[in-house]
Amino acid sequence: MTQRVAIMILVLLVIGLLVYYVLKFKHWKQQRIHQDIEKKLKRYPIVQAAWEKAEAKEYNIPGLTETRMVVPETGENEVCQWMTPQGLAFSQDFVFISAYCYDHQHHSIIHVLDRETGQPIKLLILPKRPHVGGLVYDTKRELLWLTITGSATGRVAALRLIDILADTSEETGQPIAYWLTTDLSEIPQASYLTQNNDQLVSGNFTLKGEGQLTFYLLPTIAEMKTAIRRKDKI
Repeated sequence: MTQRVAIMILVLLVIGLLVYYVLKFKHWKQQRIHQDIEKKLKRYPIVQAAWEKAEAKEYNIPGLTETRMVVPETGENEVCQWMTPQGLAFSQDFVFISAYCYDHQHHSIIHVLDRETGQPIKLLILPKRPHVGGLVYDTKRELLWLTITGSATGRVAALRLIDILADTSEETGQPIAYWLTTDLSEIPQASYLTQNNDQLVSGNFTLKGEGQLTFYLLPTIAEMKTAIRRKDKI
């Protein structure tokens, strides 16, 4: 065996060992993460049951390193490297992940993923730059509810699933239009959002003092359409 061949074998052996231990470390790290999650979930039996029912399926979050989008104000294609994931919601067929631009240079967005494959389907460009910290899908009404910025109170908006699927904001840069918006006058801001049957549940987060949690009874789609037509408050 020549010296060159011996060196090549040694190099391949070292590379093989490095790959093996890197993969082993990643596997060990993933196990530790799951163990930590399971340990914390034991404190919340209802959440633990939901986690186990979902079999802890994992999805890759798009746009963590960069998000390419058309800027509504200029029509130019730009790359945003500061998109920060916020809300998460599921429908029967889709996963919705909201994000806002950390340096406030680009519009907030919602990624739409295929729930079965995890593959990105489209990107929704939202009006302006809300934090979008709350996101929940209303299966009964086929609406995606999200928290947006209010002037002095909390505010939520709704997008119809039919409008989401037909949206072309990713290609045109024209933000998707909210189907409706409504103020939550009982709270200073809507930091998070979920749903309990026919109730929207929202509240505010504060570093000082206690936050507020509020429940809002949801009307039927027909009642919402009537209110929109009359420009009444939902």
